[in-house]
Amino acid sequence: MIRLIEIYSRLEAVDGFLALMLQQPENYRERIIHDRIVGFVEYVDSVNSAVWGQQRQGKLCDFDTRYILPAISEIWLQVNRELTGNNKPLYELAR
Repeated sequence: MIRLIEIYSRLEAVDGFLALMLQQPENYRERIIHDRIVGFVEYVDSVNSAVWGQQRQGKLCDFDTRYILPAISEIWLQVNRELTGNNKPLYELAR
C-alpha cells in the first residue's frame, strides 16, 4: 500500500512541477519535463518489477496480491501505453 501511495504522490509532484514548467521557455521546459517523466517511469518500472519478484517468491500477503499488485500493474500498463502508443510530445502527456 505504501508503494501505491508513493506512486501517486510522485505523480502529483510531477503534475505540479509540469504546471510550473509550462510557464518556462520552450526548450528548457521540454528538457526538464522529459527528465521528470523519465524518472517517474523508471520508478514505476522498479516498483512493478520488485512487486512481481516478491509475488514469484511467495512473499506477498493476500491483500497485496489481490489489491496492490493489480493496482501497480495497471499504473505500469497505463504509463507504458501512454508513452509508446501515442507518440505525443512529452509535455502533452501531462494534460
